Amino acid sequence: MRILYLAPPLPHCRKFVETFSRDHEVLAVTQFRDRPPGWEWLGTPGRFARWIPGFNVPALRRTIERFKPDLLHAFHLLPTGYLASLSRFRPLVISPMGADVYLVGGQISRLGEVLAASPLPLYWHVALRRRFDLAIAECAHVVSRMEWLGYEPTKLRAIPWGPDCSVFTPDARDEKLREMLLAGSHADTLLISTRTLRAVYGVDRVIRALPRIPESVRLVVCGAGPDEPRLRGLARRLDVGARIHWSGALTPEEMPRYLASSDIAISLARSDTVSVAILEAMACGLPVVVRDVGGTGEFVTDGESGLLLDDGEPRKAADAVRGLAEVPAKARRMGAAAREKVRAKADWRECSRRIEKEYEKLAP
Repeated sequence: MRILYLAPPLPHCRKFVETFSRDHEVLAVTQFRDRPPGWEWLGTPGRFARWIPGFNVPALRRTIERFKPDLLHAFHLLPTGYLASLSRFRPLVISPMGADVYLVGGQISRLGEVLAASPLPLYWHVALRRRFDLAIAECAHVVSRMEWLGYEPTKLRAIPWGPDCSVFTPDARDEKLREMLLAGSHADTLLISTRTLRAVYGVDRVIRALPRIPESVRLVVCGAGPDEPRLRGLARRLDVGARIHWSGALTPEEMPRYLASSDIAISLARSDTVSVAILEAMACGLPVVVRDVGGTGEFVTDGESGLLLDDGEPRKAADAVRGLAEVPAKARRMGAAAREKVRAKADWRECSRRIEKEYEKLAP
């Protein structure tokens, strides 16, 4: 099978490309100049031109003519999926990634914020829903949002993009790494956040919760993004800078070790689908403290595999973290249940096979 991916170079998209490259001929194309090795640049003319899909149709059609794919899979309905639909190539598979179905701006750029508040996204949805053959979403909640936006329900599939549970496992624990993360503190518990440092992911709320959390807990912030200077400044103002280890963005090889070497994971995102970052933490045997947004509740059962918060209020988050930190046996039980939930519902090894079967139904 020849698969053409049109996608931003995000970890979720890279996982699809790497997985299906093993058994199929794959070409990944992106509108972003910064891209992984082997990915092609579509040649978007100018910084904001990717938001004007018509500019990029000729380049995409040339790529399709050269590669001759059996199917085209576009990630981000807006504007990438809409661009793919303008090529008129079929079969077309599309995958939403959050803001495009929840119509929330601010995850990508200021321009994205403006567009999300305009009528343009709805126009793009109307056009795209006439021209797609299959949508693969991360969870049932996203599928329900697509139905609300008018997409044909029989063409929608909820298949999680979870972690490979043979890689994300408690066995990845690294005691030397743990000692390094705890060094210079009086802490014995590691609270980890692996969200991108953008406002939508609520890392500021985690930092605001830290003064109310016992000093026996140290926060590990694994991630990068434009909000990092602001978040570091917030930590200094709250006098919790010494209680935070800033690791920066982790490589795929580092992430399992950092998670398995921690004790509790946290995400207080303002908007989300179902966070792969949280599923990765669960697969590593961590109990999770998460805001109940999007499809999070499909995987986290409150009091069983983690603690679901009805909002991202820092005081509530602090109480939840304190309760787990003070009763380690309870945290370990929840972590074990969390791993079993991910193994049963979201292990990428099984989910990728389900996606491959959907591809095979469409490919000529």
